[in-house]
Amino acid sequence: MAEQGEVKTRRHFTNPNEIAEVGEKIYEAKYQADYEESRLGQFVVIDVRTEKSYVAPQPEEALEKAKSDSSDGLFHLIRIGATGAFRVSYSSSENDSWLY
Repeated sequence: MAEQGEVKTRRHFTNPNEIAEVGEKIYEAKYQADYEESRLGQFVVIDVRTEKSYVAPQPEEALEKAKSDSSDGLFHLIRIGATGAFRVSYSSSENDSWLY
């Protein structure tokens, strides 16, 4: 179930970067202050079409909540209080190439 009220938009998104940008703007405007005080370290999924948020301790749980409430939603995932939802490292050398 959604954390906040619904604002429907039929905006057409042309690429994933645009979805991420809109999701970040919605989060900053509507949720960031409250969530970083009360839900630090959890995950929030923002439906960029409705501006609803779905919070859970694990990213899969937050996404399941969002998909069950809005099967046609476009979602942006954020780890509350972090610069990114996940940390990815890449190492390349003569002998190996790893993404971990």
